[in-house]
Amino acid sequence: TAATAHGHHPRAGSRSGSVAGGGENRPTFGKLLPLVKQGTDLVKYGRNGSPKLRFVRIVYQKANVADGRTIDMPYLTWAKNVKAAPTAMLPLLELREVTRGATTPNFKRNSKHEVVGERGEAVPAQQCFTLNFAERPVDFYAPGPEDFDTWYQFMKLVLHRNRELEQEADDADAA
Repeated sequence: TAATAHGHHPRAGSRSGSVAGGGENRPTFGKLLPLVKQGTDLVKYGRNGSPKLRFVRIVYQKANVADGRTIDMPYLTWAKNVKAAPTAMLPLLELREVTRGATTPNFKRNSKHEVVGERGEAVPAQQCFTLNFAERPVDFYAPGPEDFDTWYQFMKLVLHRNRELEQEADDADAA
C-alpha cells in the first residue's frame, strides 16, 4: 500500500500539533485516550518475519473481576487494517515498561543491523518504542512524529497508573 508524502499510511490520521512538551501543554490521559481509541497505523516488529503495517488501537471489553463485578478492561489491539478483527489483544494492566528507541533485536534483524520499515527503507530509531507486557514485549515504529508522541506519551501514562495501582495494592496488603 502506498504511503503519503509524509510517510503516513492513508488510514493513519495525522495529528494536528505535537502532544509532547512541558508545562500546561503536557498531555493527559483524558486528552490522549480518544486518539488511541480511534487508532493509528503503526509498523509492528514481530519476533518472526519482516515488519508489518498494523492498525493499532485501544479497545475496552467487559471483564469479570475477583469480587464478582464486571468492569470495562482496556486492551492494546492490532489488526491487518481498520476493518479487520484484532489479531492480538494485550491487557493494559499488564504493561510493565515502555522503552523509547530501537533497543530490541526485533528492530535490527536485517544484515546491516539498521532499523527498516515495512518496505525495507531506513526509519528513524527515535520514532520506535517497545511495550513490555507481562506476557511479552511488542515493538512498534510510528511513521509520523505526532503519532509517536501520542502513543509513547499515552503508554507512559498507562505505566504510571499501573505503578500507582500496584502501590495501592501493596499498601492494602501491608495494612
